[in-house]
Amino acid sequence: MNDKITLKPDQAFSFKKLKAFIEDKQSKIFILKDYVGTRETTLIKLLIDELNKKEYSYLLLASTSRAAKILSNINGYIQLWLAQSINYT
Repeated sequence: MNDKITLKPDQAFSFKKLKAFIEDKQSKIFILKDYVGTRETTLIKLLIDELNKKEYSYLLLASTSRAAKILSNINGYIQLWLAQSINYT
């Protein structure tokens, strides 16, 4: 985990669940949802760092185009929002 970021207890719990999800080969989908301003973006950044460290391939999907833009700002890649992904697959 990134040493520069200090997680609150609920964030640490969520990140632990995210890490368990990426280690479980049977898991197919993980939905992270919360209220605005609860730092989900921080968790996604840490998740991306973890996925890159393990050299996993991944696709991030967002429910809105605004959320997709935020994801793009986090990792520098263009992300899809859900409506685009339906046509993508």
